Amino acid sequence: MHKIKESLWPLFWGTLGGVAFVGCILAFGHLVNWINAQLNMHISPRLIKFALRLLICAIVLGLIKTRNYWNNKLTHKQAAEVFAPELLDCIYKEPLAKAVVERRKGQINALVSLPDEARMQALNTPVCNGLTLLHIAAALGRTKLCDRLLALGADLQAQDDAGKTPTDYAAFFNRPKTLQFLQSYYMESHIPTKM
Repeated sequence: MHKIKESLWPLFWGTLGGVAFVGCILAFGHLVNWINAQLNMHISPRLIKFALRLLICAIVLGLIKTRNYWNNKLTHKQAAEVFAPELLDCIYKEPLAKAVVERRKGQINALVSLPDEARMQALNTPVCNGLTLLHIAAALGRTKLCDRLLALGADLQAQDDAGKTPTDYAAFFNRPKTLQFLQSYYMESHIPTKM
């Protein structure tokens, strides 16, 4: 029941926002005159403009909530196609790993404020079956997230329990852009500097 309620809120806000938006477009030209005629009083156009701005804010909020809901639903579906259910449950128990699955850049970027040692530990400590955050991002094809994790200090050569690296995961799950990025990152980081 809780999941049903949770999934209906974005739909409710999106519908409310859409109805309010259409109503505002259709009625804006005659709104002030109609209200003044119905109430036999003069209502300030400023007040009505303020009310319309509030409606537009509600519309935007509803649309954002709807977009976020469907984006999360798609990312969870994609993760379920990549990882076994037991492994996915294990990943979701770790907040940073869940942030990687759900593309929560804010949580990942918050690692910048950690001291170097703590940040490296958070990035490179295996979550489940030896998977690091970079393994998860590579398996899901999150190229920008891989770039951010590497910039923060993730280990490209980290191996899971089966000896697979994030690059192996990108190749296995057919993520060509991510694979190309990880390979080029590896090549750039291992080019000897000229003296």
